[in-house]
Amino acid sequence: MNCLVAQSGGPTAVINGSVFGILDGAIKIDKIEKVYGGKNGIEGILNEQLIELSNWDKKKCLTFLYSPSSGLGSCRYKLPEIEENEAVYNKIFEIFDKYHIGYFFYIGGNDSMDTIYKLSCFGDQINSTIRFIGIPKTIDNDLYGTDHCPGYGSAAKYVIRSLMELVHDANVYQQASVHIVEVMGRHTGWVAASSAIARYGDKQAVDLLYLPERPFSENQFFYDVKEKLINKKHVIVVVSEGLKKSDGKFLVSNENNSNDYFGYKKMGGVASYLASKLRAHVTCKIVPVEMGILQRCSIYHGSQTDLNEAINCGYQGLIFALQGVSGQMVIMERKKSAFYQVHYRHTPIQQVANKEKPIPHDWINIKGNHMNRSFHDYIHPLIQGNIQVQEKDGIPIFIGDKI
Repeated sequence: MNCLVAQSGGPTAVINGSVFGILDGAIKIDKIEKVYGGKNGIEGILNEQLIELSNWDKKKCLTFLYSPSSGLGSCRYKLPEIEENEAVYNKIFEIFDKYHIGYFFYIGGNDSMDTIYKLSCFGDQINSTIRFIGIPKTIDNDLYGTDHCPGYGSAAKYVIRSLMELVHDANVYQQASVHIVEVMGRHTGWVAASSAIARYGDKQAVDLLYLPERPFSENQFFYDVKEKLINKKHVIVVVSEGLKKSDGKFLVSNENNSNDYFGYKKMGGVASYLASKLRAHVTCKIVPVEMGILQRCSIYHGSQTDLNEAINCGYQGLIFALQGVSGQMVIMERKKSAFYQVHYRHTPIQQVANKEKPIPHDWINIKGNHMNRSFHDYIHPLIQGNIQVQEKDGIPIFIGDKI
């Protein structure tokens, strides 16, 4: 019996680690004949774009492991409801049968878990013996059931380090300034929140921090900034791209922006919007900064803890599948002990699909413009260790498009 693994949704710095965990585990356990990779997620599988991974040599596996982004390619393809288009499911299962697939692993976030849920349900309907396992992945860190998600620690580390460098840059000038830094986070502020632990000497690098979990007030924002400028020459503000007003609508929602395949409005523009509004209230230099997609896949700023856990999630998913588990997502439970440790468990996929986990309310300060100590304790273990990227002549060795 063979297994198939694919990646979906936005890439991360360590997503290939989960593929590596499955592949390396399958080779060592020797209970699976072949490991296939589906190029470009379920969309590629529908087009029968499968490649054999189990014939890779050790060098290629390690190059793949230390390459950022989705090495197998990704997609944002939403499976229809079974009753709407059963033919799609029949085609997928015909391909599974053709390649003798007994185990299917899908690495992704909320919408990817929806794919696993639907395939698992259809498999039950037709009495298929294929095991379906979801492997968590998202820099947004918003999957239900798991303490955190592979990909988050590395994205957080990139944001933290970038903010520490930015604040040093801002402080070299005598002219007063406000830098408004926009980071990813449509409905949850986990990535933006990570900036709370960035330091400038013995002080916090970020002065103000705003998340989608709390309604955003422009007037309060203007007041907060002016208050900081009384005692500080340079003010650093971090905002999530998905800031919402008290009515629940996005602060910036350009109707001309297109939607993605899942119907989500493409985000961006909050920093520029706030900068333009703030100019009517303060006279100093105002600089909007958008980190953009760079925060997703920076392996040089990656967390070794994050990579290790991405590998382990893939490996544990394989173990669970071989034990007969199906229709589940691998989760990490943080053990209560003097040192950081996680246990790997699994949770029903229907409890995860299409849901989002916000930051706990009491981890945000009363004013709604910074984080409390509980968040600091939560994130510190996730950013530990530096990934040693393979290089040649000072240039990283990454997997190319010919895998």
